[in-house]
Amino acid sequence: MGTISLLLVALVLGWLGTLCLVRDVSRLQARDFLIAAGGALVAGLLLPRVGLEIFGDNGLRMPSLSAMGAASILTLVVANLIRGRGIRAGALLKQRSHRPTA
Repeated sequence: MGTISLLLVALVLGWLGTLCLVRDVSRLQARDFLIAAGGALVAGLLLPRVGLEIFGDNGLRMPSLSAMGAASILTLVVANLIRGRGIRAGALLKQRSHRPTA
């Protein structure tokens, strides 16, 4: 049950991380969401090995959630920099040339 709940938490944090870095919601790509959710999931799987428990006695622990959220955003930032898009997520907008009308 812990793995399924970790996956669900990673999906939510990936969605929030993608929305933090979005340029335009209508141009958002599912690939950005999957990259951010993957970063949160990998962080969630590695955190117990570092010594941070994800689930405590009363549910989710805030330090672990914060680390997973930060990993989500940082993974998406690195992926966007590799793809040449800058820091922000979402498809690049095409610049329209503004021609003056006579």
